[in-house]
Amino acid sequence: RHLQLTGRADPRGEVEYNLGLGAHRASSAASYLEHLGVSSSNLAETSRGKLDATGTDEASWQMDRRVDIDLR
Repeated sequence: RHLQLTGRADPRGEVEYNLGLGAHRASSAASYLEHLGVSSSNLAETSRGKLDATGTDEASWQMDRRVDIDLR
């Protein structure tokens, strides 16, 4: 089985900056999973940055800053 890790960011900031933040989040999650014994060959990382963000205040921006993990 494979895991798709999608890093996300809140809607504030430039597109490129938020894509970088999402990529960093996905990479951090991958490193953690590798530390737990998941093979890196079973992990794929991507970033959506702020493309799908829906937050409008601090509480909802916190929900936008995440990594989604999809089992494939």
